[in-house]
Amino acid sequence: MVGGSQLVSVARLLIQKGATPKSAKQTIDKLATGADATIDLQTTRQDAVLVCRELKELGIDANVFESVPEKDVIAIRSRLNLTRADFSRRFGIDERTLESWEQHRSSPNKTARTLLHVIDREPDLVTAALLATDPLK
Repeated sequence: MVGGSQLVSVARLLIQKGATPKSAKQTIDKLATGADATIDLQTTRQDAVLVCRELKELGIDANVFESVPEKDVIAIRSRLNLTRADFSRRFGIDERTLESWEQHRSSPNKTARTLLHVIDREPDLVTAALLATDPLK
């Protein structure tokens, strides 16, 4: 568990690096109970790594999770040799939504970008996770 003076230092550091006072308070409240906490700082990767180092110096284990960039949906689907309909069925993405992304009429939100990122890296893993283990049940 993190001590009081450490928590004040952590809160100051988070606010200095762009966290709102409310999110900094929520973070230190979690840390005070020994729970894990996640905070979203709008910063560069290099600065995020420095923040992690500073937090580690304060006794806080910290990691950097980068935002998932836009994915080329057509390229992912083509690499997997799937039609739009097959890709849609396999990964549970509405076919019209998929078409809209591919034609740049709309963009995947953060959650969808994350799913596309995982599909791009580990399509078999995603397929296995989504398969019905016993379709007769």
